[in-house]
Amino acid sequence: MKSEEGKEVEKEKKQRKKRNTSSKDDDETKSMEEKEPIETHVIYSPSPGVEEPRSTEQTPLPPLFVSVLAKTKSAKPTAVQSAVWSILLREPNFNLIAISPTGSGKTLAYGLPLVRALLEKEDQNSALILLPTRELASQVHGVLRSIIETARSTLRCVLICGGEEEMSGDFENCVACATPGRMLKVLETRDIRPRLVVLDEADRLLKHADLKRQVEEIVEGWGGARWSFSASGGGGAEEEFVPTPRCAVRVDAMAGHGKRVDFRELTRIPAHVRQVLHVCSVHKKPKKLLHTLGQIKSAKSRRGDPLTMVFFSKIKTLSNALHLLKGQGHKCAELHGKLPQSRRTETLAQFRAGKVRLLLVTDLAARGIHVPNVEYVVNYDFPSNLDQYVHRCGRAGRQRDGTATVYSFFNREMKPMAEDVLRLLRIGQAWIDPNLLALTGEEPPVKKRRRKKSKSKQVTTVIHREIDDVDEFAALGKDVTLKRAGHVSDPSDDDGV
Repeated sequence: MKSEEGKEVEKEKKQRKKRNTSSKDDDETKSMEEKEPIETHVIYSPSPGVEEPRSTEQTPLPPLFVSVLAKTKSAKPTAVQSAVWSILLREPNFNLIAISPTGSGKTLAYGLPLVRALLEKEDQNSALILLPTRELASQVHGVLRSIIETARSTLRCVLICGGEEEMSGDFENCVACATPGRMLKVLETRDIRPRLVVLDEADRLLKHADLKRQVEEIVEGWGGARWSFSASGGGGAEEEFVPTPRCAVRVDAMAGHGKRVDFRELTRIPAHVRQVLHVCSVHKKPKKLLHTLGQIKSAKSRRGDPLTMVFFSKIKTLSNALHLLKGQGHKCAELHGKLPQSRRTETLAQFRAGKVRLLLVTDLAARGIHVPNVEYVVNYDFPSNLDQYVHRCGRAGRQRDGTATVYSFFNREMKPMAEDVLRLLRIGQAWIDPNLLALTGEEPPVKKRRRKKSKSKQVTTVIHREIDDVDEFAALGKDVTLKRAGHVSDPSDDDGV
């Protein structure tokens, strides 16, 4: 039987633990509910002798621009659109590099001035847009066709990619949306000299060795203007592709108390997208995924059941998860590179239409794919680099009229990435998992005591504190007071597509 003194000591320990937990709850809730807004900030970097452009607010937009913006229900241009138009409305043949966050309206930023430039020129009125994937090429093709229809023009817009080649006749009075490999096949039999060449997702086109080689072969010896658009820099490769004189436009950010954020360190994740990252053991991932998806499904938005994308690094992992989820009654579909193109197109169309509300994908869908109403993204496999993480996050909240949430499962074996991940989350003012701080060495591992009885005596063991309450993991994506954090993780594997 315990002495009175022992009881008092134990009571004091419990009270101290309760105070510490309450304090942590307050800090977590404050960090989530009192996030300071991130304002867009545009940086112009003209080459020597080039005048910095004036804001488009000083110049009325052409009727075509106003009409298209009205169709998209946009009250005004986005930051990258204003910056790009301030240059290209004055000089459409100017060379340009533009870098801006995912979902910021880059397609219209180059699409509208491109169509306008071709309409104003009777000869040499052709343009080529190069894109890294068939899905993205098809999507941009749809946007350009819509602009041309709004302009009531005779311009043609053709799609040149695997299984979808529409190229016929000559290349005059035409805009081509193409993947590099297929475009090279076309050039074997045709002599094409476009007036404008645009690289969309230029960072991927110019960082990938094979894609870069194909792009260089395509544009070799061509004159005319070159525009490069991407969500992250290509490590200087854009400067090689876009000659001088030129102007670079970067959408940067100002965060908290007017403190400037270095562009290269910018999350490039929109401020309305909430990031929730957790560290935990691999074997707990399936259970946490199931429960999180259940919580997401129960959190019906004003549009009904929310659209959700779950990212995997390997097709095999995706297939196993698909079997698990269907076995638990989830209606879901898969999208990856081993599926026939017709099935991929059909699946993406069903997801856009809301007929499929849970889509399991590889990084095939991480870049450029625009589905406006995706409210949740789950990174089942955390990607092997932060650029890819940024692009995955960019699939969420593209409607920009509410918040979106990105859940990420981070594995302790990914410790070499921990410091960069922590830096990224802090720039985005996200809640920080204490176990991530422990991985970086900023805080010691959180510990707890657990007693387990044996026949002869009680043995006290000290273990690393790994909280695995799946309810609280899902709750972190909402503005609620937290008791403690759940943790999830998975290894980072290559795409395998």
